[in-house]
Amino acid sequence: MLKKYRIRLCLAAVGFAAFVAVFLFRRSLGGIRSAVVPAVSRFFESFTAGEFILVFAPFIVVLTFIWMALKDGKDGIKSWLVTMLAIIMLLAPFLGITLMSNYTSPTLSERLGILKKPVSAAELESLCEFLAGEMNELAPSLPRDANGSLTEQAEVDARVSVRDAYIVLGWEYPFFSQKVGIPKTTVIIGKAMSWCDVSGFYFPLTCEGIVSSDTLPSHLGFTLAHEAAHVFGVGLEDEANFAAFLCTRASQDQRLRYSGVINAYVFAFNALYGEDPKAAARISDGLCREAVKDLYDLDEHVKKYMGSVTQKAGDAVNDAYITFTGQPAGIESYGMVVDLLLWWYSNQ
Repeated sequence: MLKKYRIRLCLAAVGFAAFVAVFLFRRSLGGIRSAVVPAVSRFFESFTAGEFILVFAPFIVVLTFIWMALKDGKDGIKSWLVTMLAIIMLLAPFLGITLMSNYTSPTLSERLGILKKPVSAAELESLCEFLAGEMNELAPSLPRDANGSLTEQAEVDARVSVRDAYIVLGWEYPFFSQKVGIPKTTVIIGKAMSWCDVSGFYFPLTCEGIVSSDTLPSHLGFTLAHEAAHVFGVGLEDEANFAAFLCTRASQDQRLRYSGVINAYVFAFNALYGEDPKAAARISDGLCREAVKDLYDLDEHVKKYMGSVTQKAGDAVNDAYITFTGQPAGIESYGMVVDLLLWWYSNQ
């Protein structure tokens, strides 16, 4: 009975053996990854292939199952299962290279020589004051509509700014000198991502960073840079946030710099508020009206989707995935960037 499936079973066996080899040598995949991921990501740089795979692949899988079941009955179902097994096993070693290596290679902190240490409320306050000052300097000069909200930036301009900033950052940190494809915004699933509380993701099948088209203008540049960090090979979420911040600091584009500052401020402010609410309130009161408007717009944007079933489900899935990849804090890992921001600030 298995003879007619032997080619697919052999392919599955080859894929499984290759995955075992990748898993056993998972801490030595840097060279292979640096050759594969940049090339694949650049190939898919002009369109969001990963988005279309996510949307249409489930339908194709279900339709082929129904078609084969109706056509050949039990034999058709068996053939479908063997085919799916072969495909999954053949993809497994590739995913080991493009995804697993993000979490088994040296961390960004190790690459940059960052040593985390306990921080005080006074250090947090100083960081928040610095970031608030940067916001007050940048926010009034950015283009705004009649309501005072930031106008949307053309995606191509934002992507070019992120690419150029990472080129500059690569001069200081060679890890970022890889020529990777810069993330893109979605065509179809932007709103759906917002309802699931997902602003962007790295898609390992096509090595793409994909960002929701529903992202606020104040956060577009930072989110593009964050997902680009995953393409570079930064797996941990706090480190991807830090890489995005470093990227924005290397840019001459004031919108990208502001995107980095306002995101860093939100993380730092939340941490300070937990330690010293009065100090946090004092700093917040010192923000210019343009910065206050941007934070208000962010709050209103978040409220639109807060508490929905899809938002809770999205958070649960994201939390489980992040925890599975060795980040026990789950979705709280994003906010742990504050320790890295403090390291950066103390070295300025």
